[in-house]
Amino acid sequence: MVEFEQNRPTAPAFEQNAPKQKAWGPTIGLIIILLLIIVGSLYFFKNEKSAVAPGGDNETASNDLESIEADLNSTDSGSIDMEIDNAEQEINQL
Repeated sequence: MVEFEQNRPTAPAFEQNAPKQKAWGPTIGLIIILLLIIVGSLYFFKNEKSAVAPGGDNETASNDLESIEADLNSTDSGSIDMEIDNAEQEINQL
């Protein structure tokens, strides 16, 4: 077994002294991914600020009980009730 290790061929000298080349693929890929994350987050936050909640025109800025109750009463919930009824009918058909 000792003879096998002693007789093992060594690598040529040019392979041992060759300069290592830097791989640019992973670096470019990382930059692209970071740019996509940044652009996506900017798009998301821009659209989140401009989104209007349902019934947003009728809401007041006050937090007192009367204002909250008035906001709830002015919100149209008829379409929600209809959607719940449709969902119940679909579930019952299964």
